[in-house]
Amino acid sequence: MSYLSRSRSVYGPTTSTTCLNKDDEDDDDGGGKTDNNNNNNADDHPGASMKQRTRIGTWNVLTLAQQGKLIQLANEARRMKLEILGLSEVRWLNFGEHRIPSGQILQYSGLRGENAPRHRGVGFLLSAQAHSALMKTRVRNLTIIQTYAPKFSLSYDAADLQDKENFYSQLNATVDRIPKGDIMICMGDFNAKIGSDNSNYERFMGRHDLGEMSENGELFAEFCGNNDMVIGGSLFPHRRVYKVTWVSRNSFTEYKIDHICISRKWKRCLLDVRNKRSADIASDHHLIIGEIRLRVARIPRQEERVGRQFNTRRLDDTTVKRSFTVELQTCAADIPEGGSVEDQWTAIKNAFNVTSENNLEERRGAKGAIQRSKTRGAIYSARQRYSALEKKVKRSCRRDKRAWADSLADEGEKVAATGDIRLLYHISRRLSGAKINATMPVKDAIGQLLTDPTDQLKRWFEHFEQFFQVPARPPSPRYDPPRVSEPIRVVAGVRQGCILSPLLFLIVIVEILVGAIDREPNRGLL
Repeated sequence: MSYLSRSRSVYGPTTSTTCLNKDDEDDDDGGGKTDNNNNNNADDHPGASMKQRTRIGTWNVLTLAQQGKLIQLANEARRMKLEILGLSEVRWLNFGEHRIPSGQILQYSGLRGENAPRHRGVGFLLSAQAHSALMKTRVRNLTIIQTYAPKFSLSYDAADLQDKENFYSQLNATVDRIPKGDIMICMGDFNAKIGSDNSNYERFMGRHDLGEMSENGELFAEFCGNNDMVIGGSLFPHRRVYKVTWVSRNSFTEYKIDHICISRKWKRCLLDVRNKRSADIASDHHLIIGEIRLRVARIPRQEERVGRQFNTRRLDDTTVKRSFTVELQTCAADIPEGGSVEDQWTAIKNAFNVTSENNLEERRGAKGAIQRSKTRGAIYSARQRYSALEKKVKRSCRRDKRAWADSLADEGEKVAATGDIRLLYHISRRLSGAKINATMPVKDAIGQLLTDPTDQLKRWFEHFEQFFQVPARPPSPRYDPPRVSEPIRVVAGVRQGCILSPLLFLIVIVEILVGAIDREPNRGLL
């Protein structure tokens, strides 16, 4: 799979294409379904055959400027096994890349300037395998556009309409720059309802959608028709709960306004589009996942598979620890004594997993309680419990950040006592909030984006070589000493040859001698 890594800051759309070639993941939920109609070039390039399912997604996260949001997003993306995750409302300033400790890469683009307001902004979260395989494509490029469209309003304001038209004009300009042979996917928060009635729109949308078409939906449908794209979410039949992408705070209003579109010529590559309600980042939007049949080649690397990870820090709470111990003892009592070793191990593992799910994943269970509630009273109670847990998580993030800052401050005091200025500088940078891992895109001399680290180093070498190059000095003019027969030109404020010139010369000499005598009267002239 390929997509170029470039970003541009416009109101909503941000393009990001990267060239990836990665092996299919063994643990993908899509399994190993194969396609007999493989690309003809797949035999020549085995790493580029289009066989396996790859997961991409889009999510309006509301903000990544809050403490702990980025780490939570990375954990959810890894849990959902997403290779590429498009993000709306990132709310980060400027543009660049940020490496997360888990190995994932966040490419973001927002408003320019240090004092710019923190709103809007889009980005991509790439898996570690995806980012490490940036190289030239072997079969075909996949260009992905992440967008965040203006919100729809009930009032027919001329300014709002002009804002929407500007958005789609910029989006069309972005699409026009994409090579015609690329597989193009456009996804994000379009704030557009397209409805289930596809009359006169059969060419680029299906009937499996919700509600009725809105004004934003008409603009969105016109964009898809003009660019020969199909709306993926309307092609696949699902239950209503798997189609909804936005839920109001009171859980009574539900819309489908986030979409994934693909070039109509390549719509068979898109296998499914649906939401994932279990993904949780305290947003009123659901995560939208699309599965595409594109294989990406992975750099061979031995990685140890680990099981599910639980929040074991909750065991520091005495109440949680007691509940965990009691429930685990109850489950352990039900384990049969007879049977094979494998059966006993499976029963023990299930006991630990069930106990951990019930005691160490409280917030995720709280969101599921909201979705399972049937009455308004139950929904309100579940929502209140979820809000309380959300506040608890935010307080925990702030507490962890304070503890982290205190530990860095203690380390800085020890380093200052030893005189290690270099390490003290790095600690001060981390405490000040400077993004040490942030990198900016590198382009060559003609403006093309460089994704290979070797090419980027070469470009930096060329830049500094030109910057520090000292220009050659021009040759000094030839100097011929005057001959005795030539008159020496003297400029003393009077015309050469004037009768006063010798007199002025003697006056200057006398003044010099008098000054010398006044400074050192004891030495005299000799």
